[in-house]
Amino acid sequence: MENPPYWMMKILGQSNSSGVPVNHHTAEQLSTYYACRKLLSDTLAIVPLGVRKELKDGTRQTDKNHPVYHLLARKPNPFQTSFMWRSQNMQLMLDHGNSYSLIIRNGMGVPLQLSMPLNPYSVFPFLFKDPVTGMEQLYYQIQGHDLPVLSRDILHFRNTVTGGINQNLFKGKSILTAARESIGLGLTQLKYGSDVYRNGGGKRVALTSDRTLTRCELLSICIFERLNTAKKTT
Repeated sequence: MENPPYWMMKILGQSNSSGVPVNHHTAEQLSTYYACRKLLSDTLAIVPLGVRKELKDGTRQTDKNHPVYHLLARKPNPFQTSFMWRSQNMQLMLDHGNSYSLIIRNGMGVPLQLSMPLNPYSVFPFLFKDPVTGMEQLYYQIQGHDLPVLSRDILHFRNTVTGGINQNLFKGKSILTAARESIGLGLTQLKYGSDVYRNGGGKRVALTSDRTLTRCELLSICIFERLNTAKKTT
């Protein structure tokens, strides 16, 4: 399934050869993935961001009076700082390939807020062709909204798009999808290592026999067990 519903991704994850579900919850168990994602998202979030205007002499300067400056540099919405908003958008783009935020405007069309990032699986971009003019425009259908949203009223950050016959070319591909095999293998190794150390550093086995063992055979088994235990502790 190219774009599975959110509940299916959350519960089952994406299929891979290791057999371990890979989603943004399970991938966080890998310290490498978690650390790299945090590094990328926090690095982007601390970079100064604002609005610049070009002067008559060709130079540019920061325009703190622009209505969008405060949203980008300080507080995009009442619940997040610029750092929190940008960091979350980057994390969603890495995990899901896309992040979306609504642009909330006043009656004159001036942006007042940038909404908290939406659930990526609740947004579907599509092209609509006007039957009168024949022009195509990009819209976003958002779960819970009666009418689709025009592209100018939504900020869409997306990862690399890979072409395909059945793929929505307006949606990015997540890192989890691209690297699900290696992440699945890493999760498998993590689980195997945890199981081994939980059992005292090795797999426990039980020997059975359909006859009574001789004293010599019992002695050989005891010696083998002692040697194996000594090898684990060295």
